[in-house]
Amino acid sequence: MHSVLENDLLRLKHLVSAGLVHFGVNGLVKSYLKRHHGNLPVVTALCYHAVPKEHVRSFELQLDYLAENNFFPLSGESLIDLMILPQKYKEHGKYVCLTFDDCYESNYTILRPILLKRRLPAIFFAVSSRLGEFPDWDDGCGNKERLMTGEQLQEMALDFEIGGHTKHHVKLGEARPGLILDEVERSKDELRNLLGKEVSFFSYPNGSYNARVLECVERGGCDDAFTSDQQSNDAYRERYALGRYLIDPGDIHDFKLKVLGGYDWFYFAIEPFRDRKIKH
Repeated sequence: MHSVLENDLLRLKHLVSAGLVHFGVNGLVKSYLKRHHGNLPVVTALCYHAVPKEHVRSFELQLDYLAENNFFPLSGESLIDLMILPQKYKEHGKYVCLTFDDCYESNYTILRPILLKRRLPAIFFAVSSRLGEFPDWDDGCGNKERLMTGEQLQEMALDFEIGGHTKHHVKLGEARPGLILDEVERSKDELRNLLGKEVSFFSYPNGSYNARVLECVERGGCDDAFTSDQQSNDAYRERYALGRYLIDPGDIHDFKLKVLGGYDWFYFAIEPFRDRKIKH
């Protein structure tokens, strides 16, 4: 859980972001970032966890908003294609990638039929050794429901892409070097054996990573990896540190703020102070 100070800073960042969107300043920031990165198509990745029954209607309103505002949903495979050959895609197109961390059972029982009905692609990130169990970690959203079983994940893999989320939900940025690569590779191996297909994507538990983690994910054979850095993706050099917005399925107003790029100013502002990551 966040500390009081962290909550105050999050509220301040939210207020600043809302003000920038209201007065149209975020559009200037987005235009600058787009030019700065070579006018490439912008990809907005969204990170969900569980979607409780009481938030299903709000979640569907979020999906309605994406459709009504001409966001084009990308599968993981299409995302790779866009990063390799961006000229195939519309420069001013609005591209969105739906991702779900931890693979909670409600992803199978509630979200699966919703996404299939709407024909929406998504990537689900599974903790390979904890399938069918109750999580003992804090995902920052207060979710305590059971995770999908292996059989449920196999069925999900028929229609959606499955990615790795470590073997034990380890905060990789705090782990010793030997454990990092082991968690990445064993997660991929266990999921590949269960699903009968290669696992190409990865997301960092609790958004925890550093330069050593990025190297291990690359060595582990992943094509791309997602962080919890709340920013749009205006450039694709950092393939193992793609930004994602953390989404509350019950909050349509914050959702709109994020998909409009309202938080992008923050990472633009701190860019000179960030450690440079591995480039690709």
